[in-house]
Amino acid sequence: MGTLRGSSNFARSRMAPKLARALFSLLLILLWVNLAAADGDLAFLQRAGKVRVAVYGDTPPFSFVDQNGRHQGFVVNLGRQIAQDILGSPDAAEFVVVSQAERIAALQSGRADIVLANLTVTPERLRLVEFAYPYLKTTIGVVSRGAQIITDAAALENQTLVVVEGGTAESFFRGRYPKVRLLKFPDNAEAINAFMNGSGVGLAHDSALLSAWIKNNPGYVKGIDSVGDVGAVAPAVKLGNLELSRWLSDEIADLTKDNFFMRAYQETLLPVYGPNVDPRTVIFSFDELRMP
Repeated sequence: MGTLRGSSNFARSRMAPKLARALFSLLLILLWVNLAAADGDLAFLQRAGKVRVAVYGDTPPFSFVDQNGRHQGFVVNLGRQIAQDILGSPDAAEFVVVSQAERIAALQSGRADIVLANLTVTPERLRLVEFAYPYLKTTIGVVSRGAQIITDAAALENQTLVVVEGGTAESFFRGRYPKVRLLKFPDNAEAINAFMNGSGVGLAHDSALLSAWIKNNPGYVKGIDSVGDVGAVAPAVKLGNLELSRWLSDEIADLTKDNFFMRAYQETLLPVYGPNVDPRTVIFSFDELRMP
């Protein structure tokens, strides 16, 4: 009996370290899963004390950096309001400047918590990010030179059209007008500069943004005001972050009811568009809000 009792004690003494290591490994795995799931959710943002918002730095009046190095524009106002409502201060918004091709990657890499860089909802993007309720309507327009105005998308076939890589204009013309030769650039500034320097017969981009651009650049005409369907621009968060996307949908709904977007329009967009543009063609009413 004494020998059996000693063998049992010896077995337990050998099993104890193994069991402890197994439990420790399990705890590490559970901790990692919990942290991964929490990355970017509301509790994470509150612990961090900031909201990292991906925006453009060169698309006035939507989002740009002014001469004092401060972010300004329609979506910047939205980013500061989101920070106010999550963390109690508009200054808790930390703006991360991205190119058009970097927007989704900024979420996937953890560089940004929310993208407000004019990301249009598309079937492809629905597989990559979580969208909230939309806040802007968008259509594709085409600007051409005053001496050679393009008024029909079909006239672009076998011609070179400047687009921003990864944007809705690129995917639209690639799918609907495959004979159009697309000259792609990684960001807005490079695409616009290339077009102004003689590349392509036209520049395709968000129609509202082009309206703002031609106002400050005489000699160019938006001959095609709208091609394709009206799209929806919505906040996007990392795929799987349903808590933050649902919170953002509630936020967009509340801000729409409170006329926040109309006030932001009057402050940032009206001075550029003028009184002839109906704001209802740019911003959503509460009754129009739908999940992507």
